[in-house]
Amino acid sequence: MSDHPGFLFGAQYYRAPTPSADCWEGDLRRMRELGLTSAKFWVQWRWSHRAPGRFVFDDLDRLMDLAAANGLAVHLNTIFDVPPLWLFETFPDALPLLPDGRAVIPHEVAHRQLGGSPGPSLHHPGARAAREEFLRAAVLHFRGHPALAAWDVWNEPEIGFPYRATDADRLLDYNPHAIAGFQAWLGRRYGGDIARLNQVWGRCYDRFEQVEAPRTGLCLNDFVDWRLFQAETMSGEADWRFAVVRELDPGHLRFLHLVPNFTDCWNAVGTATDDAGLLRGAQVAAATGAGRPWWFAHMASVAAGRTLWNTEVHINFGSTAMHQRVLGLDAVRRDLLAQIGGGVRGFQFWQFRAEVLGTEAPAWGMVRPDGSDRPITTAIADFWRTLRPHAEGLAECPAPAARAEVGLWRSDGNEIAQAAIHRDLARLSASLDGWLPRLHWRSLPVRLVDRRGTAGGALAGLRLLVMPQPYWLTQEEADAVAAWVEAGGTLLCDAHLAGYDGSRGRHSAQVPGCGLAARFGLREAESCSSFHLDLQRREALAIAINDDVRKALGDSASGGRLFPLACADGGTLLGAERYAELEGDGLEALAWFHPGKPVVVTRAVGRGRVVYAGTDLGLAAKLGDPAGLDRLLGQVLERAGIAAPGGIAIPAGRRVRVDHLHDRSGRLRFAVAHNDEDAPQEAALGGGGWRGLFDAQEVSPGARVMLAGRSAELFVAV
Repeated sequence: MSDHPGFLFGAQYYRAPTPSADCWEGDLRRMRELGLTSAKFWVQWRWSHRAPGRFVFDDLDRLMDLAAANGLAVHLNTIFDVPPLWLFETFPDALPLLPDGRAVIPHEVAHRQLGGSPGPSLHHPGARAAREEFLRAAVLHFRGHPALAAWDVWNEPEIGFPYRATDADRLLDYNPHAIAGFQAWLGRRYGGDIARLNQVWGRCYDRFEQVEAPRTGLCLNDFVDWRLFQAETMSGEADWRFAVVRELDPGHLRFLHLVPNFTDCWNAVGTATDDAGLLRGAQVAAATGAGRPWWFAHMASVAAGRTLWNTEVHINFGSTAMHQRVLGLDAVRRDLLAQIGGGVRGFQFWQFRAEVLGTEAPAWGMVRPDGSDRPITTAIADFWRTLRPHAEGLAECPAPAARAEVGLWRSDGNEIAQAAIHRDLARLSASLDGWLPRLHWRSLPVRLVDRRGTAGGALAGLRLLVMPQPYWLTQEEADAVAAWVEAGGTLLCDAHLAGYDGSRGRHSAQVPGCGLAARFGLREAESCSSFHLDLQRREALAIAINDDVRKALGDSASGGRLFPLACADGGTLLGAERYAELEGDGLEALAWFHPGKPVVVTRAVGRGRVVYAGTDLGLAAKLGDPAGLDRLLGQVLERAGIAAPGGIAIPAGRRVRVDHLHDRSGRLRFAVAHNDEDAPQEAALGGGGWRGLFDAQEVSPGARVMLAGRSAELFVAV
């Protein structure tokens, strides 16, 4: 089977008991008429596993037959977070537990109307055996059906909705089986050396069986280990599901679809998700998505060369309280073409017929609850009719991230530590939301690098690495970053780099820590919170304040989240929350609050360069005026010799992006242009001649193209 299975275009259709059986024949026929090529059906544990050893697949059998008759390739999505009632009658000790010992009682939620959410503890052996029994029965039952195309073995993995919060007192799972598993995992992690764990944690245990699961998050390394263990449990759960499908049905595609762990909602702490780990047994990478451009960088990175699908397009989101928008072809183009530019090679819409159960109803549908067309129905059909002749060509084009020279560092350990420090991930999420748009709208492909990749060689090929809020670092990561800089890379990082040494389990005596102060030849001499700064003196400090910066700062004379920095180029740069004055030999001062005490510096290190900010630049750009960071980033990119690929040129400071899509032989095949501004914008697409697929605009070699306001277009090389 090919690891590049082609371009997907379909819709989710059935999560029992809706839509009702009288809709099925007409709906699947209508899906075929609209040109859709695939349908997804849910195979729900509670619905289909009515008693031990008794399985009910009659409804799905009929749907599979109807799909085959209409030429629709079916993805079966196995749903385990709706366990049958008999499970807890059989295993009453299988409930997941909160830190205070309270059990999470199975219940109904808007997206699991059958009840049973969030399901049993993943660590309970009896519940695990019951899940495997159900998966094996489903695979054996459906593997020979001609409509079957793929198994989606996990829908939006998380350790247990609705406990997604990063607050330590709401985290799962403290079931005794989970704690025993944690103790065994720590034994492996620390090589069976309890003295080593005691040194890193600062404890005095005699044996691993005494180790307590952290319940407050008020220390760092124990909390990091606890959540890394839960994430590894999740990845192990995905592993065995993939293994069952691979054993019983090797001829059909297997994958799962994520909610990218890129926000303070889905993350390494509350949902305990490690996206790369969850995907390690998948033949394609898939995710839920809804038009937010910078999640593509994350998903294309964890896809690691595999085809990337958006298997829950949320363009039609809504609820009982807020019905969905009325959308036409322009909106569909803006949403989906931007994703294609970012590497997505297929779509399944959530969902075909609007919901009618729970408070997600009556939204989400390509068609109305009565089955009639909505404006988006024909818009999606028109979009696909135009795109389809080029779909297989697009499927052969890897994501632009594969050619990225710019990396963004994301460490699960750092994110867990940040949640322990701040009690949430809002600051770190805001920081990422400050950095990524600055890179995105420069048409720069970006590759995200995680903790394991940093230490494992994934920095190779990058010329610039951005490290937002890099407080918790392992020695292996620090050594790898330093070696990469010394070999010619450019590092641009926020304050307090390796302020906590994750390998030693201690705050660093000198920052940057893990030996980086000596290797980089710079150090944080003095640091404080920005709330302690005296902003009343900023005029005396000769910091130019324009109207945008003044608006961002507000009228307060005392310190706050934001503060201004004077720049060597005469402009102003905003800092946020962290303030550190930097010292070292041979430093070039780029920005300062007090003259003579630089806060942003650069220094050559070996054949490379470090640009070190004693503050949180991405957070400041998100909370205030981003112009200063845009200007600084432009200077860093110019020094590093990094520019948009292949002659792409866009107006400075505009929300316009062009992505080049090359096929696997390296030939430039397509360009996706996306203008997020209200006004028309001019851009150079680079490459040779082009023809607009939707608007039929011809672009001769070297010519610039005018992009309409709030538009997106796919250009085909001619």
